[in-house]
Amino acid sequence: MLLSFIVHQTNEFYGPASPETSWVKTIVGPTIAGVITLLVFFLGLYFAKRRERINTRKENNNLLNYHSLLAKNIVSTFNDQAGHINTFALEKRAHPFNFGNKLQLKVNRDVDRIQELDQSKLLKAFDKRNKLDEQTLEKFRKIYSCTDFLFAIRNQINENTKVDHQMQIELTNEFAVLAKDVEVKVASVVNKGRNNNLPNTDAYNGMWNGLNTLLAEFYTAMSNGTISIDGNMTAFINPVRTLLLNSFSELPEAEEILIGCKKTGDKHKAIEQYQFGASDEMQRIKTSITNTTEMLAPLIPEFIPSK
Repeated sequence: MLLSFIVHQTNEFYGPASPETSWVKTIVGPTIAGVITLLVFFLGLYFAKRRERINTRKENNNLLNYHSLLAKNIVSTFNDQAGHINTFALEKRAHPFNFGNKLQLKVNRDVDRIQELDQSKLLKAFDKRNKLDEQTLEKFRKIYSCTDFLFAIRNQINENTKVDHQMQIELTNEFAVLAKDVEVKVASVVNKGRNNNLPNTDAYNGMWNGLNTLLAEFYTAMSNGTISIDGNMTAFINPVRTLLLNSFSELPEAEEILIGCKKTGDKHKAIEQYQFGASDEMQRIKTSITNTTEMLAPLIPEFIPSK
């Protein structure tokens, strides 16, 4: 249509064809049409390239904004997690025999998501925005150094939580076996006395009376609910040990019970030391998280406004 219009207008301008003007129409008409065709082509190419640049810029900006959003969320989430770890560690040290204390874990996969981003595309986006100079590359490297470390810390926290739970079960069971062994030995001596199977001496009578009283009090305490590890030591193991050491350590039955009390006391101490060590380890993790998020936060690029 455009070419026909041009040819028609050319005919009107020059008038009816004549031998003298026919060569002009032959050259000028196609030339104008060709120029216009080229102009339309290059304009189309220009606008296509312009749209491509705009789309690429939007894609880069969206990628950079998403990366910044993930990084900001990671800082916020891990700061919250550090707070929960600190509370957990302090509680663990203050009440080492309270195994009901659980670490609250923050469920957030942003640290996984930022690891899954195409880093080559991110570098290109950084380059389009700021040009990749040495300072920008170092900033990019530090961002991923921080997120790599937090990714590893998150996995370590999860693993430590599993190990800690398993250790608490094992230590509790080991203590229970040792404490039960002392209880059985004391009950055996008390039953022998009731059945007149102990020597009738002041020493044996005194030991029997003391053990019988402690065992009865212990059973009463247990009947009121489950007794804790620390409660077991306070209500039964330590009083039995003190009684026998102070007055009846020379009796054969006392010696066997005292050996059991020492083993139980050693396990009690081992539980306490384990809890203190676990508390210290969690505090180190908390400090590592805090130091890393403080390093990461100022490195995160600001959001790019949509245009």
